[in-house]
Amino acid sequence: MFRPFEKFVYRLPAFSFNQLMKILDAEEELLKRFMDERIGEAIYVGSPDLYKELHKLIDGEIKEVDKKYKIETSLMKYLSRMSTRCTPFGVFATCSVGKIDETTQFEITNEVGRCTRLDMYYLCALIQFLGNLPDIKREVRYYPNNTLYKVGKCIRYVEYKYLNKRRVHTISSVERSKYLDVILKKALSGVMIKDIKRYLEEQEIEEQEAQLFINSLIQSQLLVSELDVNIMGRDYLSKLIAILGKINLEDDTRRLLGSLCCVNDLLKRIDAKSVHPLTDYRKIIDIVGGIPVPYTENCLFQVDATRKSTVATLGEPVIAELQSVLSFFSKMGEVKYSSSLDKFKSAFYERYEEREVPLAMALDSELGIGYPAGHGIGDISPIVDNLILPVQKQRTVKTTANVPTLMLQRLLKAVEDGVDEIVFDPEEFKSIPENWNGFPETLYAMFQVMKGENGNPLLYIKSIGGGSAANLLSRFAHLDPQMEELVRSISEKESEIVTDGILAEIVHLPSSRVGNILSRPHIREHEIVYLTSSDLPETNKIYIDDLMLSCRGGRLVLRSKKMNKKIFPRLTSAHNYYNDTLPVYRFLCDMQHQGKRTSFGLGWGELADLLDYKPRIRYGNSILSLASWRVRQDEVSAFSRLADADLVNGATAWRMKRNIPLTALLAEGDNELFIDFRSICSIRAFLSAVKRRPVFQLLEFIFAQDELVVKGTDGKYLNECIVAFYKDQK
Repeated sequence: MFRPFEKFVYRLPAFSFNQLMKILDAEEELLKRFMDERIGEAIYVGSPDLYKELHKLIDGEIKEVDKKYKIETSLMKYLSRMSTRCTPFGVFATCSVGKIDETTQFEITNEVGRCTRLDMYYLCALIQFLGNLPDIKREVRYYPNNTLYKVGKCIRYVEYKYLNKRRVHTISSVERSKYLDVILKKALSGVMIKDIKRYLEEQEIEEQEAQLFINSLIQSQLLVSELDVNIMGRDYLSKLIAILGKINLEDDTRRLLGSLCCVNDLLKRIDAKSVHPLTDYRKIIDIVGGIPVPYTENCLFQVDATRKSTVATLGEPVIAELQSVLSFFSKMGEVKYSSSLDKFKSAFYERYEEREVPLAMALDSELGIGYPAGHGIGDISPIVDNLILPVQKQRTVKTTANVPTLMLQRLLKAVEDGVDEIVFDPEEFKSIPENWNGFPETLYAMFQVMKGENGNPLLYIKSIGGGSAANLLSRFAHLDPQMEELVRSISEKESEIVTDGILAEIVHLPSSRVGNILSRPHIREHEIVYLTSSDLPETNKIYIDDLMLSCRGGRLVLRSKKMNKKIFPRLTSAHNYYNDTLPVYRFLCDMQHQGKRTSFGLGWGELADLLDYKPRIRYGNSILSLASWRVRQDEVSAFSRLADADLVNGATAWRMKRNIPLTALLAEGDNELFIDFRSICSIRAFLSAVKRRPVFQLLEFIFAQDELVVKGTDGKYLNECIVAFYKDQK
C-alpha cells in the first residue's frame, strides 16, 4: 500500500479560464489583452521576438494583412496557453504547495512570487569567456576532470566543446607520466597555476616548456577550473560572483564583476516587485550587451513562478480515489524492464561472468562493452550530431493475465459498439490480488481534479510514475521553502526504505540549456559527479573511477571502493535522458529503474494508430484516458482558404461529421492547444498549428466552467496536482 506525504504540489495557468472565454466570445478585443502588464511580461519572457512584433502591430507599423494574421494567431496561442496549460513555463503557469486535508478547496490570490535567473545557456558561455581571461586563469584553482579513469599507461576521460550551440562530448586518451600523475594528485584538493609551475621548476623543467605543458592540461580539460558550472545547490550566478570576489582581479575584470553584481541585484529586484515592468529586463540586457559574450534575448532569462493562496487543500476522497487507482495498476501484473539495461546485463555476464570490474572500463566502447551495448565508440561525430535516435521500447514481462485480457476484450467491444466511454468498476477487480513487487520506494500521481456527480471529485489521471516522487518537483524547490522541504522529505523516506546501500544523486550537465531543468538543491547525502562540479564535501562525492560493477544473482551491482558499499544511482529530475549519448550518464540513469515498474497507465497500445476515434476510459471516478480523434491534414486543409464569415460554419460541419465537441485540445506530446470551434481566432490558431502535420490528434476538453474547483478573484482556473506517495513498509 502507498500512503501520501502531507503536502502536495498544484500547478495553475497564469490566467483564469473565464478571461480566455471572454476573448473567444468576442466580449474583449484580442490585442487589448496584450496591454495587460502581466500578459505583456509573460509574452516577453516566452518570446521577445513576438513581444516586439506585437508592439509594431499596435503602433500601426505593420500593414500587410497576412503578417497581421500571423501575429494575432501567435498571440492567441500564447493567451490560450497561459489560460489552459498548467505546465510551468516562464510566468505562463505557477507551481505552489498545498496540504492534504478533509476537503478539496482552492482559493487563490493575485499575489505571484517568482524566481528570475540568467539562462544556463548564457551562463555556460560566460564561464568559457571568464575562464580564458589571464587574471582569472592565473588566480582560480583547478581540479582533475572528474571523468578520468586509468587504463594501463593511459588516462581516458571525456572532454567537450560547443558546436552549433550544442555541447559535444568526445572520449580522449593521454599517456601517463610521473609529472602528470603528481599534478593530478595535487589537484585533488585544488591547485593554482603557480603551484604547478613551482613543482615543474623543482623538476628542472624550463619555464616556457612548463607553461606550454600547463596550458595543454587546461585546454585539453584534464584540469578543470573551479568556475565550472554547478547545477546543484544555490543559484550559480551568486556562486560565481562569490568566487570572483575572493581573487585578485585587474581593473577591467573588476568592472566586469561589478556588471555581474548589478545584473544579480536587478534579478532580485524583479522578483521583489508585485508588479513587473520590463524596465529592469532592459537594464539587464544593456549590461549584458557590454560584456563580450554572445547571447540571444530568447535564451537570456529563466523564470519560474508560484501563486499565493488563502486555502489550497486536497480532500481525503481524492487521496482514496488515487489509492484505488494505484491498487488497480498493481493488479495489472506487468513489469517493464529497460531493454538497453537487459541487453547490457547479458553482454556483461557473457564477458565477465561474476567478476567485478571498473564501471568506466565496462562502459568504454573501445575497451569494454559500451552502453547501450554495441552502440559505436562513444564519441559524438558532427555527422550524427543532430540525429536523435528513437527511444527503444521497453521489454514487458507479464506476470498476471487476468486484467490485461479483460481490458482488451472491453476495449475491442467498445470500438465495435461505438460507445463514448468505457467504464471499469472497481468491484470487477476486487477478487484479483494486489501485487506491489517492483514498485519504486516513492512515486507521484499527476492529475487534474474537478467537480463530479453527487459532490464526488472527478479526476483525470495524466501520469503516475517513479523512480522518485520528487522527479517533477526538484527543479522548483528554489521557489518555496515548503517545496524544498517536500523534496527533502521524499529523499529521506527513500533512504529509510533502501537499507542495503547508498542512494546517490546523479549530477551531470549534458548540455547548456538542459541545466535549467537539472538545477536543483542538494537532495541526497552523496552525489555521483560527472562532468560538472559539486560543492559537497569531498567525502560525499563519488567519482566514476571509484565505481565497480558486477553481475550477481541476475542483477547488476554497483559498489563504491572507498566506502565499500552498494550504490543505487538516482536522477531526481524530469530530464529525458534517453537521447543523451554519454554511456556513463545513460547507464547510471537506467540503473535506477532496474527491475522496477517506472510508469503506470492504461492506453490503447498498438491499436492507437489504427483507430480514428477512441472513447474515454474511466476507472471508478478517475479518467485514465481521454476520448481522442485521429485527424488527417486533408480533412481541414481547405478551411485556411475560407473567409472569416464562412470559417465557423465550415469547421462546424466537419466537426459534427466527426462527432468532435465544441471545445477540444490539439495534442502533441505534453503540448496541448485549447480550441474553441465557435471562435474564428481560435480556429485560425488551430489551423496554423497543424498546417505542417499530415496527421494529428484531438483530445476532448473535459472542463466546464462550473466544474472548476480553483477560485480566484478574476474567475475560475484549471489545475494540475501532483501528489507524492511512499511505500508503506508495515
